[in-house]
Amino acid sequence: MFNTKLVILGFLIAFFLFFCNLLYLFFSYLFGIRVIKFSMFFSPRFSLYDKKIGNTDFVLGWVPIGSSLEIFGKTADIEERRAIPEHDLPFAFFTKKLYQQIIIVFTPTIMYFSVGVVCAFLLLKSQNELWSLDYILTYLKELFNAMFGSDKDVLALKLLSKKYASENNIVLFSYFLFSCFLLFCAVFDNFMNYLRLEASESKIKNALTISLMFFPAVLGLWKVPSLIFKYYTFGEVFSYLIDFVLGILVFGSAVLFITIFILKLFKPKFLKV
Repeated sequence: MFNTKLVILGFLIAFFLFFCNLLYLFFSYLFGIRVIKFSMFFSPRFSLYDKKIGNTDFVLGWVPIGSSLEIFGKTADIEERRAIPEHDLPFAFFTKKLYQQIIIVFTPTIMYFSVGVVCAFLLLKSQNELWSLDYILTYLKELFNAMFGSDKDVLALKLLSKKYASENNIVLFSYFLFSCFLLFCAVFDNFMNYLRLEASESKIKNALTISLMFFPAVLGLWKVPSLIFKYYTFGEVFSYLIDFVLGILVFGSAVLFITIFILKLFKPKFLKV
């Protein structure tokens, strides 16, 4: 059956993915960094839509699990940096001040933390007087136990989830959990990326930072999916996933095309940097 709550959840996720990219675009423009590509969703091998406006490609991908902004000069390779023409250096990421680089690197984290997680938390707290740090940590503890524990832990999580679902707006609660996971991955991934940029001439430091990035991958590609399939049947997972992805794709595509239309209409100067 069509699940409208999962479609709405998909809308919310697509909304914050898109505005995360807009925040990237804003800070890149503010610091004079050239934006090469603005991507809504990932596009391995091919993209569904690609439009160049000024010096920036606006791309609609077909894998709705994220978004990205490719900026000029964000590389740890010394030879690549030296190959950049002198007249293009003022627009390169690595030539900017340290605080500007930090802001650019941690933009997704700022977005998810300040808007996504905090807003969901405040809305849930306004609807449920039980909401507190202990209330959240209790559920996250059971969630962690279920991912790394036995079937008994999964059953305990199911019972607690049923209780929490009856006490909260299920869409907001699901979005809060999803945003917490995205926040963790964004903080971890961006921190490791920044360390790798700083350790560009050290093979040992590079190897260490890359190895640390496998932890979020283990959660996202193994532990979380395995928990989901313990929690639901294959048919339920497939049906729910279709509804969720539909919400992300429809809303994400709509806001990207609206943005392209507005930019083509007004032709802002910053896209010509």
